[in-house]
Amino acid sequence: SQLSSQMSLELFYAFSSHSFTRSSMGWLHEKKMHFCMCAGSEPFCIFGDQQQLIMQPSALLFPGMAAGIKYQGPSNSYYWLPSVMNFPGIDGVLGHERDIYTLQASTAADHGAPLDGILRIWDAVSPEVQKQCTWHFVVIADDERTAETLRAKFAKQLVNVQVWGCNLNEHQPNL
Repeated sequence: SQLSSQMSLELFYAFSSHSFTRSSMGWLHEKKMHFCMCAGSEPFCIFGDQQQLIMQPSALLFPGMAAGIKYQGPSNSYYWLPSVMNFPGIDGVLGHERDIYTLQASTAADHGAPLDGILRIWDAVSPEVQKQCTWHFVVIADDERTAETLRAKFAKQLVNVQVWGCNLNEHQPNL
């Protein structure tokens, strides 16, 4: 499973337009986030407004079209790589035990708003997932300040979505 996830990531990187939309540092950061989210690694501590939550990565990666996410149930564990063009502001989707985490990898405090991407993911999932899962948006940044700045900014813009921040550099997997 780990080898197939790694091979899937390499194919995604080779054919993805994500690299053209980011600085080289931003693209490296996004790749690290994708690896961490599908490697079945240690849980991440994400932070909100005076609260913390544990977010568990998945060992199941499926890159590809939105049709694949339609068949994931509310309690399935998976990591999905959406197309940047179809889901603006969203770089990854993690499903785990009735939680849907829409993820944005960011190295700068001026990253684009995720609302359109979240709404498109909402439309792509099954009605059961829409109704039975708690929806989260997580800014996965390369430092605490950027994560908190964007978390606070997007918390004002998003309703019915729990907004979190995460410093990826505090989570060092075996790369």
